[in-house]
Amino acid sequence: DSIRESDWKGDIQIYCVDNASKDGSPDWLRKHYGGHEWFHLIQMGKNSGFSAANNVGLHMAVDAGCNYLMILNNDTCIERDMIRKLVDRAEGKSCIVAPKIYYWDRKRMHLFKWLLYALFRTNVPSGRGYE
Repeated sequence: DSIRESDWKGDIQIYCVDNASKDGSPDWLRKHYGGHEWFHLIQMGKNSGFSAANNVGLHMAVDAGCNYLMILNNDTCIERDMIRKLVDRAEGKSCIVAPKIYYWDRKRMHLFKWLLYALFRTNVPSGRGYE
């Protein structure tokens, strides 16, 4: 929910890739977010691993015309201004920018950096297939 509470004024689309969960996650996601046009649930037929699932979501978002892509785990919370600050930093460039990520219970301890990709349609090859 922290993504939808962002102060960034641009269009936010969420592509959620379920890697063949067996815990009822897809049903929960459909119940809570399925009626929204900004939410896209992609269900993998099998658990293909973290990277493969990310690639499927990234490809679908790029093919849909998204200019900025961010990979987040399902348990990630972001600050309201994070997307705006990253987009401001990346605007007009073909680049990768990353925020600092902190442990939830230790706000001063830096965990690692995630990526916000600034991809522009002219730089992205087309004709990808999905399985």
